[in-house]
Amino acid sequence: MNAGIAASDLLGYLAAGLVLVTFLAQSMTALRAIAIASNVMFIAYALAAWLPPVLVLHALLLPLNVWRLWQAQRLQPAPSEPARPQSRAPAMASFRAGLLPVAPSALAPRIGARAPKPL
Repeated sequence: MNAGIAASDLLGYLAAGLVLVTFLAQSMTALRAIAIASNVMFIAYALAAWLPPVLVLHALLLPLNVWRLWQAQRLQPAPSEPARPQSRAPAMASFRAGLLPVAPSALAPRIGARAPKPL
């Protein structure tokens, strides 16, 4: 087996492995960073094995991923201000039940309020 073929195959397997790793990313910035590394590896693979369609695809995807990573980093909150978790559980539970979301204050009984009439 030719050493050049083995090296290009290795590049291809590494690039494909990076694509698989993107599915494990838990943030958009991590996903884009891994995708950029994958694009670079696929470009190297396409040049080594001379695969023009793969080369064109990843040459087009690389600047797109760089741009999207830049956008994602701009939208992240500053490190000094902590991100506030927003609980959507009551809204989602009522949505699944076919009801409109209700504010928690509307569910609490009011002092002196009469009970609603049954239907």
